[in-house]
Amino acid sequence: MITTDSMTTYHQAPRGYVLAGGRSRRMGRDKAFIPIDGLPMALRVARAMEPFCQRVAIVGKNPALARLGFPWVPDVRASFHPLVGVLSAMRDAPTDRILLAPCDLPHISSQQFASLLLHDEPVVADDEDGLHPLLALLPSSWSDRVALLLQQDAPAWKLVDGVKRVRLPASTLKNLNRAADMETT
Repeated sequence: MITTDSMTTYHQAPRGYVLAGGRSRRMGRDKAFIPIDGLPMALRVARAMEPFCQRVAIVGKNPALARLGFPWVPDVRASFHPLVGVLSAMRDAPTDRILLAPCDLPHISSQQFASLLLHDEPVVADDEDGLHPLLALLPSSWSDRVALLLQQDAPAWKLVDGVKRVRLPASTLKNLNRAADMETT
C-alpha cells in the first residue's frame, strides 16, 4: 500500500474496484469466477491491484462475489450498462481517487496499475489496439457525471473522453469476453 502522512487527499493511496457486474453473455457464464491458472479472473485482478490501494473491493450484482475474499460492493442499479459498476464504486469510495479495472483482464499485473498511479490527474489506459475505458484512475467526485451518462445511455468511453491516456502493453490488457478467447490464454 502506498501511504505517506504528508500526501494530499488526491495523492493518498486510492480505493481499488474490480468491475464484475456484466452479464457475461458472450462468455456464457460469469467471467468473474472463471479460473485462469487456478484463480478466478476477478480475484487475479484484485490481487494485482491490492499492493497500491487502501482497500480493494469487487463490484457487481452477484452476492457470491463476496466469497472471493475481498469486500463486495453491490451495483447501485439493476441495469447491465458498464458504467453502473463505475457509479457503484464512486458512491462507495470515501476517498476522491479510485482505481478501476474490469474483471476480464486476467493478465494485468501490478506494474500496469503502478503506471496508472504515477499520474496526479485522471488517466485511462490504452494500448496499440485502442482505449480501455474501464481501466482508469478517476475521481469519485465524477459520480454525477457518470449518473448523467447512464441516463443518456452513453457508451463507457464517453466518461473518459479527453482524459489523459497511459499506454500499456497490449499483451496484459487482453479482455477475455468469449470462450474462444480462453483458447489463446
